[in-house]
Amino acid sequence: MAIVAQGLDGPAPRPRPDAAAVRAVAERLGCLQLDPTSVVARSHLLVLHARLGAVDPVVVDRVAYEERALFEYWAHEASYVCTSDLAIHADRMRSWPGGDTVPARRAAAWLEANAGFRAHVLARLAAEGPLPIGAFENRAAVPHHSDPWGTPTDRSVGRMLDILWMRGEIGIARREGGTRLWDLFER
Repeated sequence: MAIVAQGLDGPAPRPRPDAAAVRAVAERLGCLQLDPTSVVARSHLLVLHARLGAVDPVVVDRVAYEERALFEYWAHEASYVCTSDLAIHADRMRSWPGGDTVPARRAAAWLEANAGFRAHVLARLAAEGPLPIGAFENRAAVPHHSDPWGTPTDRSVGRMLDILWMRGEIGIARREGGTRLWDLFER
């Protein structure tokens, strides 16, 4: 039953998979996990290959970034999730960072302390459209240091983009190579 539920049963596909086949696999699985490490190929392409055969990455990009049938979000990890499931994720977006945990309280406090920085990021995207991380200057009133070893590494721009992504305020409009281009989620 697990093999059938995951779409790994049946004969190997013969025709070159199209956008409809990619959408069908994503809908069946619920999401396609993204992993920046690619020894053989990116993880979502391996998952699709196991079910459909060789999938042209251009087809996947078209489904995600042109058709908008998929969007990048943090499902259980960074993933392509089905736009038809947006309502499921929207509740989490509205309430993020929810809960009374130390990480949630820290994220909420950091976002509140950097309200001006948040407004700046949203204004830039509203005025200019999709931008890479490098286009944003660090305007954090309170820096975000993420290195547990004590190296003074300020990751404030990345942290702000990640938080706004988790909250559904911004999203990944497309990728150019491995670079994410951020835009207002509503677009």
